[in-house]
Amino acid sequence: DLSLNILDESVVSGDPKTYRLLCTVDASFISLAALDKKETRFVGLEIFQFSKPITTKQLSEQILSLSKQSSLLKKINFDKVSVHISGNQYTFIPSSLFRKENAEQYYSLNHRKNSQSRIESENVNGFEMVNVFSVDEPVFSSLQKVFNNFSPHHHVTSLLAALRLQPVNDNSKKLFIHFRPAWIDVIVTENRKLLLGNSFNYKSAEDAVYFILNAFEQLGLNPSSIETVLMGGIEKDSAIFKLLSQYVVNVHFSERISSAKFTYGFDKMPSHFYYSIFSHVLCES
Repeated sequence: DLSLNILDESVVSGDPKTYRLLCTVDASFISLAALDKKETRFVGLEIFQFSKPITTKQLSEQILSLSKQSSLLKKINFDKVSVHISGNQYTFIPSSLFRKENAEQYYSLNHRKNSQSRIESENVNGFEMVNVFSVDEPVFSSLQKVFNNFSPHHHVTSLLAALRLQPVNDNSKKLFIHFRPAWIDVIVTENRKLLLGNSFNYKSAEDAVYFILNAFEQLGLNPSSIETVLMGGIEKDSAIFKLLSQYVVNVHFSERISSAKFTYGFDKMPSHFYYSIFSHVLCES
């Protein structure tokens, strides 16, 4: 179901323009964002939310249905398409050690490659490492049918690019938690260097907080002092936030990325919502 639909009137009524299309595919949703490349301004966003995580086959079918379901695709012209693969099947390799012909071997160090896995890789700018990730072939095939040509990226690569651009007041460690349906991405940096990057599946508030506190313990961090930043799909009155606040003192919600502008339709949206979707712009800058 279409759960969010924002479109700047100028896209329809103004002079014809060509936009960039930023698509995110996840087992729980598909999003389409229109970017005015000249102004680096988001002018439209559609999110199709599923009631529960769907299978690869179902996701492939949902992608194929975008041509009929999406008003954004019908109303805008786009010259380039970038697709975020949102998922937990990824691994980091130091750039100095990475060889593209060995990408499947690197991936297999942490994940089991099945017959439907297509292995992709990309540089993580500023961190001197490569993200090796997988896309299910049926999903990739459906994306090709809808968009013809597109560039695949992983959502954690964009997250890291956005977090690296955040202002740093000192060299202290920071913990970032990105929430997506049933998953959290836990990232710890120190002076713009990555100390931890991992994704965890959770079924309850207690689960999520356990994984977060485990990251504190794993790195010897003090929950009463370290800055902890929340972003993505978490509400300020949620059970997770209330429980986490009992253990972590210096916790707050992120600001929206400063690398892009946003049309008026985004004004009422909490600044930390859809952080990964918006950070996607950094893969295409």
